[in-house]
Amino acid sequence: MKLPWKASIYLQREQLACMLHEPMAQFADRCASRWGDRERLNTLLVQDFASVPHCAFLYGVDCDAVELCDNLGPSGAVADHFGRDRSQRPYMPFRYRTLDHEALTDPDICLVYPPRPYPAGALIHQEDIGRILATMRALRFADQTFYLRAASINQLNGMVSLTLSCDGSHYMPYMEFLLQDVGFWL
Repeated sequence: MKLPWKASIYLQREQLACMLHEPMAQFADRCASRWGDRERLNTLLVQDFASVPHCAFLYGVDCDAVELCDNLGPSGAVADHFGRDRSQRPYMPFRYRTLDHEALTDPDICLVYPPRPYPAGALIHQEDIGRILATMRALRFADQTFYLRAASINQLNGMVSLTLSCDGSHYMPYMEFLLQDVGFWL
């Protein structure tokens, strides 16, 4: 049976992740003692490059997503990438990441992300985040049959998303959400 294309892509990604997990974990352990030393890290990357299947390039980045070493490929080092800022790349989701309740309360997950100042371009003011969360909490425990099932806050575009048990989904500007009290939703 032929899989739908989305399922096929998902399966291929899962298979690739399984192939990469162990070699990358071992590789990361070997890199730890060399972290911050460009030449020693480059030497290790060249030496162990072949141990990572389907790899085009290897490099390490610091907490600000700036390259700590050269890009290393099958033919060796590409030196002009040292110090390159990769933070805006789509595979470096520092500006937008989705964390659910479990991730936010599990230190092994949420502390993986480096501390960042509140985004300067965020449309939701930092002082309003607590008010939004408090309102969401009140909606979660508002009633036995009517309650908040899921929610998200997008600081950058100023939008709040709500999924309510009896009223479907709502996507609205955060100020509109804050202007409504819990009674409005009941």
